[in-house]
Amino acid sequence: FFRTNTKVFQRGINLIGENPQLANNFDQEILNYCFSTQTLKLPVEFNYFVRDARKRSEKNIEQKIYHYLSGSFGHGFFLNMNDPFNRLWMNYFIRTPWFDEASIGKLYDGFRQMYVGLKQSMINVSAMISGKSRAFFTAPQGVDVVKKIFSVRDDEEIIIAKDKSSMKTLLDAMNNSRGKKVFFIVVLNFPFKILVQAGFVYGKDFVNGLEFFSEAQGIQLDTYKLIQAM
Repeated sequence: FFRTNTKVFQRGINLIGENPQLANNFDQEILNYCFSTQTLKLPVEFNYFVRDARKRSEKNIEQKIYHYLSGSFGHGFFLNMNDPFNRLWMNYFIRTPWFDEASIGKLYDGFRQMYVGLKQSMINVSAMISGKSRAFFTAPQGVDVVKKIFSVRDDEEIIIAKDKSSMKTLLDAMNNSRGKKVFFIVVLNFPFKILVQAGFVYGKDFVNGLEFFSEAQGIQLDTYKLIQAM
């Protein structure tokens, strides 16, 4: 709306300049500011993230509205349609103006490119681990999942991310086995820049292990770029 109306958009920019606090979450704050006298407050039950509703095994989901944000937005594709939240998302998506031949064509093209990229990534990973052994860095609650997904052998190292000292343990292990092991980091929001600053190379010394997971395994796929293309 703002971008399609130059005057309104510029006024919004001016408001942020005059009120810096609106820049914290400008996509929401500025709307709250502009429409402060034209809002209807709803109970918090209508304003949950989908991931939180899943954890609570929420029932009667058709009666509420959920955010697909914070790592969840745009995940209506490549999803397990046995999941009621995904079905609800798709049920409303197909009713929108974006569900047309042009958009679907873009999605198919996006899927094709993602497939090509995934195939190349698997080739790269195969070459990367050639002649090396694997090691894993994961949170305590993720150990069993990692063992299952990666078919971890008894002789392969698993480092548990249990506290702040775990990062030093990981760095020491990577230094001691530099060039001999590839570390699969299976921790959400892991600060990979720390490993890069320590002289390790992504795709050579370590990889983001979460990239090998699927939503059915507890990790949501990032298909936001497909949504943007629409």
